[in-house]
Amino acid sequence: MADVTFLADEGMDFAVRCVLSGAPYATAEPGEVLAVLAQVVDGDPSSWRDAWVARGRASTAGASSDVAAGRHRSAWGAALRAANYLFAGNYYAPACTDTAGARSVWAEHRAAWDLAVSCWPTPAAPLTIDAPPGPLPGYWFAGAAPADERRPVVVLIGGIETPMSDAPMTGLTDALARGYRVLVFDGPGQGAALYEGGLALAPRWDDVWPAALDRVAAQPGVDADRVCLMGINHGGLWAAQGAAVGGDRVAALVLDPAVTGLVDDVVVGLPDDLAALWRSEPEALDAAVADRVATDPDLAFWAAKTLDPFPGGGVRAALEALAAAVLTEDDLASITCPTLVCAAEQASAFVGQDGPVLAALGHRATRLDFTAAEGAGLDCEIGAPQIRNARVYDRLDALLNP
Repeated sequence: MADVTFLADEGMDFAVRCVLSGAPYATAEPGEVLAVLAQVVDGDPSSWRDAWVARGRASTAGASSDVAAGRHRSAWGAALRAANYLFAGNYYAPACTDTAGARSVWAEHRAAWDLAVSCWPTPAAPLTIDAPPGPLPGYWFAGAAPADERRPVVVLIGGIETPMSDAPMTGLTDALARGYRVLVFDGPGQGAALYEGGLALAPRWDDVWPAALDRVAAQPGVDADRVCLMGINHGGLWAAQGAAVGGDRVAALVLDPAVTGLVDDVVVGLPDDLAALWRSEPEALDAAVADRVATDPDLAFWAAKTLDPFPGGGVRAALEALAAAVLTEDDLASITCPTLVCAAEQASAFVGQDGPVLAALGHRATRLDFTAAEGAGLDCEIGAPQIRNARVYDRLDALLNP
């Protein structure tokens, strides 16, 4: 895969792969993606943002026209693509010289997703989880099964900045096709919980998961004894915490990947001298970063992304909060359910963190390997989500019998 690139800029090239991976799940059209790339200047964040946002807005307009004409199936696909494209464009907004409007573009992204949910081919609706940190916005997908038929549930949680529009390819669509019901939601520091509710990222979700599991159990047509938590990217940490807190309320766990801590994969984005400063003299870090962001665009982008889930805080405080986001030995000892651990051959994030998890869980854990040869070697199997989902859900089906 490394020999085939869309753009020389590695971050943008990976982002293209992320968008294209949604094509089998109706969140992208390859032709649209290639048309957008023709307008992108390699490595230029402004041209990236403008091209993707323009395409996303055009798709939103098409979806709105379809709804007005009663073409809800067409509107569904157009709205899914709009949400995906708007988020992809807005991702690089902090790197643009003009960052005005980034929050409003995120709102457009979320409105497109809400439109897609309202047109979903099977019953789906927004809901709220009343958790101690504050109300957590989510979505309930009941699927095609009769409303009173007790079915297993997948609770799908993404990474810090994973958009809802990624859910179809990270497990939602395949779960519904196989007979599961699905809950997706924004935890503290994610999506609408952050941008609309002002909830900063929480290192631990010990008070989130009981509320989420209660919400699942209260839904109609649910078998509360067959609940799977599925964590994608950073969500691998919070899903594992959920299995530890949930005990026998969690029947299965999927970690893609296994995550035992967050801060190291963030600090690696700092220049070496600033990373050393964080470790030796953290009280000096904020001033040092502030002195250099004006002349170092890569550092400015890193700082913007690191600070985003911590409203009003500084870099030192953000890193300290991330350093507290860990999976403890007690957590691992409390996970009693069968656990699937996805391991991508060429992954660059959380490398090696699956080792302690697999060792601690022993026979309760099964490692699922994904290779570059099958196109699934990148982080979270980007490039081959159908292969990933087939392998994961074949195992889950055997455990939960949807």
